[in-house]
Amino acid sequence: IILSAGIFALFHGAIVGFPSRMLLGLMLGYLAVDSRNLRLPILLHFLNNTLALLSIL
Repeated sequence: IILSAGIFALFHGAIVGFPSRMLLGLMLGYLAVDSRNLRLPILLHFLNNTLALLSIL
């Protein structure tokens, strides 16, 4: 999960935001493994992206 979260963080923007993206990656990764289902982590990722987009509009 840690490696996956690190890759997630690296591919999601500038290095300045790495810690927060790493944390999000850890939470989504843990949720995926714990629930054995990708639907909820994908939904939460979509929600996070939507909120980020709305904050800049």
